[in-house]
Amino acid sequence: MIDIFGEIKRVLKDEGTAWVNIGDTYASTGQCVEPKSLCGIPERLALAMTDRLGYIRRNTIIWHKSNVLPSSVKDRFTVDFEYVYFFSKNPIYYFEQQLEDAIIGYRSTSFIPDSYKDSVSPAPTSATNASSKNRTDTLVTKRNKRCVWNINTKPFKEAHFAVFPEELVQTPVLACVPEHICNKCGKAREKVYDNSERHNTRPGKNVLTGKSGTCDNPNYSLHKSDLSKYRQQLVYKSIEYTDCGCGAGFHPGIVLDPFMGSGTTALVALKLNRNFVGIELNPEYIKIAENRIRSEREKQSLF
Repeated sequence: MIDIFGEIKRVLKDEGTAWVNIGDTYASTGQCVEPKSLCGIPERLALAMTDRLGYIRRNTIIWHKSNVLPSSVKDRFTVDFEYVYFFSKNPIYYFEQQLEDAIIGYRSTSFIPDSYKDSVSPAPTSATNASSKNRTDTLVTKRNKRCVWNINTKPFKEAHFAVFPEELVQTPVLACVPEHICNKCGKAREKVYDNSERHNTRPGKNVLTGKSGTCDNPNYSLHKSDLSKYRQQLVYKSIEYTDCGCGAGFHPGIVLDPFMGSGTTALVALKLNRNFVGIELNPEYIKIAENRIRSEREKQSLF
């Protein structure tokens, strides 16, 4: 693995990133650790990637598989996760921030402007007739994506034994592979967000209207326990892309998969309008990947 990722780093663009999905295994007799012990393969690889190859580890992500099959073991817990490591080649690299839904509870919604009403869920039935001081409502907004990804495994009828779901690949591709790269200067277009809804909050100030008040007045400010939560919440609105001004047109970025298998990464790249390069040693898997890719291209040609 280290030999392979050394070569990957050599061909990787300066602003490129490397993502590794890897699980652990238990030792048997004659291996480097005691029998029945976890080998620690993910940790050993991650350390070698940074210490020997000079990669920068940006995140350790947990892929939580909530639909994992039951295990027959009785002297340990059932493993229901794998690691996904996010590395960059340099400190500055291409990255498009990925957002997820965030739900925040409030004492009252009466202070929220009309523009936010669509994001506010109704109070529980039992609290509908309660006073606004005791009423709880929720505001759905966005936050920076977290590092535990709950993604179910998906069945695959072909012969490949380790197919990961497309959803696991989507976030890395969207975050780190540009859809638009200038044909002339090579600069990637980046999303520009409208930050007009960002607020520096403090107790006693309405974070949405800017009016002063006290934390005990639900009409003018959040409950004190909610203010600390909202400090981390921003309202993001993507309004445009940057433009280098070359006027030479754009081409998609490239996803390189050195362990292509049945071609899941290639499929995701095609669906997200990115290019791909796949490497696979097993001829049977290559045939499976080619058929899946051909089918996806035929679907796209219909639109």
